[in-house]
Amino acid sequence: NDGDFEQYTERYRELVAKRKAVEHINHELFMSKRVCLLCSEPGPDKCHRRLAAEIIADRLEHLDIIHL
Repeated sequence: NDGDFEQYTERYRELVAKRKAVEHINHELFMSKRVCLLCSEPGPDKCHRRLAAEIIADRLEHLDIIHL
């Protein structure tokens, strides 16, 4: 709420872990297809899309993140 992205990042990661969100993702999709995560932010610096991609990449081997 106060614009502190570091605090947002911490809370976002905690929420994803609490909900076990990565466990609900079809991992095979990431291994067999190219996947694109989208949001309205112009760049990855302060974007939940980047955070989600990093969390997923931490769990899946051989996953490259490319910001377009």
